Amino acid sequence: MSACKQHRASFAPSFNKSLVPFSLIHSDVWGPSRAMSVKGHRWFVTFIDDFSCATWVYLMKDKSEVFS
Repeated sequence: MSACKQHRASFAPSFNKSLVPFSLIHSDVWGPSRAMSVKGHRWFVTFIDDFSCATWVYLMKDKSEVFS
């Protein structure tokens, strides 16, 4: 079994910081994963609040579910 690594790209520092919760939300869609969840999910979308760094992750069976 081989070990896999995920590399993260570096971003330039941002000086535009949100001053109140939920005024700026970052999101990203990832997939399809080679491994499927028990319920058949291969994709996920993340939402991150810029102010608090609170993070929500939603699993999806298909990428088209991101808009719903």
